[in-house]
Amino acid sequence: IAAHLGNRVRLGCPVRRLTHDEGSATAWTDEGAERADAVIVTVPLACSSAVPVEPGLPAWKYEAWSRTGLGQAAKLHVMLAQPAPASAVLSVPDGFWTWVATDASGAPQPIAHCFAGSMPALDRLGVMSGPEAWLAHLADLRPELSFDVDRVLLTTWADDPWAAMAYSAERAVSREDDPDLMAAPVGRLHFAGEHTAGPWSGLMEGALRSGERVAQEVLVTWGSRGPQGR
Repeated sequence: IAAHLGNRVRLGCPVRRLTHDEGSATAWTDEGAERADAVIVTVPLACSSAVPVEPGLPAWKYEAWSRTGLGQAAKLHVMLAQPAPASAVLSVPDGFWTWVATDASGAPQPIAHCFAGSMPALDRLGVMSGPEAWLAHLADLRPELSFDVDRVLLTTWADDPWAAMAYSAERAVSREDDPDLMAAPVGRLHFAGEHTAGPWSGLMEGALRSGERVAQEVLVTWGSRGPQGR
């Protein structure tokens, strides 16, 4: 995706801090500073407070972040050695479910998909050590399936420093207006991400909708080209 956008996306160039004032906002990286009319902060919730902001954000922003849960999940995909019909099975003791889905033609895909959510479930499946334990649980749960154990993909987010989570989650202390507080701009800093999407939070759809919302917000607030034109 980044390749199609040319130098507008800089891979391996993290923002180390943000500064903002009445006239502009600046993102500081190891390569220098980028000054603009506005900055959109669109990172996973777990990373939102990791980038220093000068002057600091108001307390209500940090409080809304802290009241929102950091959901964890993992996915396991295993190729099937033999075709199998579409199906779905839930393992209650191990806290994961697995399914064989159909493709656009209606034919079953030759893949067993698995999903587990919450750190206790991930710990039981040993996902931070690799896919082996989860594969063993899967084989016990689905003895009717034949797996190609050399063609396995495990995806985790908790150990990714650029994510540290899978998606946001409500907690007992969460407030109804927290998504609005997390989405609210602070001067020339604007905020997007699935955690700002209200009823769409936790979903890719929420992330996309938040991007459309914040783009319109910036255009309406600052115009398509301000003094910096960026």
